[in-house]
Amino acid sequence: MSGTISGDTRALALPNLLRGAIEAARDEADELGRLPGHLVTELRDAGAFSLFTPTEYGGLEVSLTTALTVYERLGRIDTSAAWIVWNANFGFTAATPVRRRSGPVARNRCWRTRVSRARPS
Repeated sequence: MSGTISGDTRALALPNLLRGAIEAARDEADELGRLPGHLVTELRDAGAFSLFTPTEYGGLEVSLTTALTVYERLGRIDTSAAWIVWNANFGFTAATPVRRRSGPVARNRCWRTRVSRARPS
């Protein structure tokens, strides 16, 4: 998606964008007892795990209302996938005030560390 489209708009498109992949992986997820790796990769690549990450670090930087709407819409497709997306983003909510109240050095230290931990090595 284009960089000119807001993070909120991109995030709200995620459930429809990912519906086919989530539905196709449902039986495999039930068999494995977890989301299959290829679905986790698709969710991550689509931006589902970076809803609260600032745009300067490659995230969507959405509002809480938008994130909750995304979780709800994903939950209507598959509750397990929605739960994983919620959990992957939940830790970042604690860092959100850092983005707004501190200077660039503190923000960079906080988000650079979080983003590097979220990416697989």
